[in-house]
Amino acid sequence: GEYELRGQGRLTVPFFGDSVSLGLRASSVNRKPTFFYRRFQSKHLWWDNSNLDKQLTNRIGATVESSKLDLGLSVDAYNITNYTHFATTTQQVISDQGTLLTTLDTHVKQSSKGINLLVVSLDKAFRFGIFNWENSLVYQTTSDKQILPLPTLTAYTNLYLKSRIASVLNTELGL
Repeated sequence: GEYELRGQGRLTVPFFGDSVSLGLRASSVNRKPTFFYRRFQSKHLWWDNSNLDKQLTNRIGATVESSKLDLGLSVDAYNITNYTHFATTTQQVISDQGTLLTTLDTHVKQSSKGINLLVVSLDKAFRFGIFNWENSLVYQTTSDKQILPLPTLTAYTNLYLKSRIASVLNTELGL
């Protein structure tokens, strides 16, 4: 009953002296949760969830990239059924000595409803000789922020020098 189907296609066309690339992708993955979601034993936590349903993740996405501008825009939509996640509960009790104790319990849960996820990514790179600066800005939203909390906006940057030593050794130095 487990399967993984993936497909993708890419079309590159010339556009005003630039080559613009359009990529389409889709996937469907139906897989049982990993071992540690199903069974776990430690000093403080212990569970046996051998009856968890398979998690079905469907994804469809598209990418538009410009090689001349070094710019890319990507949009992905996900639908996740039986999303498997860790849930934590806390409980406060008063001990026999009158002190307040807080207990923490973690267990595995599956969402009974489907979760939708939308991810939009904008990538831009700047290159001046050996100087390279790559940037990515990602917007993401989910239909259930309690079960799948995600940051709405994330940013990534990579700054480095790229050069060749003795005409054979590619070197990147940066942060």
